[in-house]
Amino acid sequence: MDLTIPNWYKFEGKSKPSDNTEPKTIRVPSDKEIAKLSTPRGRFNVSCKCFFTALAFTEPRTPVNPQF
Repeated sequence: MDLTIPNWYKFEGKSKPSDNTEPKTIRVPSDKEIAKLSTPRGRFNVSCKCFFTALAFTEPRTPVNPQF
């Protein structure tokens, strides 16, 4: 119950489907998931989804070669 990520992490965006369908709104945590925050298991699952969403929307960067 000490996981605080679902309390402060909020994401809302549009999906970019590859098959010319309408984009869908993505919300993390969703309304259904917010209801699950009252249990330790629910908080853990929502926290993991927040982490995965944050990682999925990061921009890839080219690694910098170290200079010696």
